[in-house]
Amino acid sequence: MSILFTQLHAWNGGFFEFTFKLSQSSNIFIDEVLLNLWAIPVLNGCFLRIDTEPDKQEKYSPGEIDHQGHMYGVASLPNGKRSCCGSYWADFENNGCWLSLYIPIGSLASAYDMGAYPFQANEPGTSNWIVEINNWFVNIAKKIHPIAKFEIGIIGFEVDFFDVEKILATGIPSERWVGFLVVKNNQLEWFPPTRYDAPYSISKPS
Repeated sequence: MSILFTQLHAWNGGFFEFTFKLSQSSNIFIDEVLLNLWAIPVLNGCFLRIDTEPDKQEKYSPGEIDHQGHMYGVASLPNGKRSCCGSYWADFENNGCWLSLYIPIGSLASAYDMGAYPFQANEPGTSNWIVEINNWFVNIAKKIHPIAKFEIGIIGFEVDFFDVEKILATGIPSERWVGFLVVKNNQLEWFPPTRYDAPYSISKPS
């Protein structure tokens, strides 16, 4: 098995993620969502350590471990390659309970030509990977939605879910680096990003 978890910088660079607000916060419900999420065939988990390769450590069911924290796994990507992945759930009280499934940029960069993403560079990588990974996450969202029944989902780099409901209260932004999954007429609709360039620029010293 190739090196994934212990590859240099595999867990660095931030996360490209699918995050959604849970419709309930009970432990039983969250366990059910996590069990179904990690049962999706393109995900292999859960593992508790990132300093040991998956085949060298014990694999757990989400119901066997504390779900309020990180669980780690292996993602089978659309291009046939694999990367590290993880999930995280937390209760943010007034902002609700949110669950994220993420791929660390450091590991994703081993599978795709991403340039300096999320930073702009003179020689950027291609944007094809963003479309592929977005669609990969959308497929996962469609599989987990009948269980999780979320009203809002977001896909993108380091998404700021605290402000999402405020933003969507005035409508989906016409310019956006992230994509939105919104329930309309009992159907999950996908509104992809309108920008596929890197969202951040590197400041030059004065």
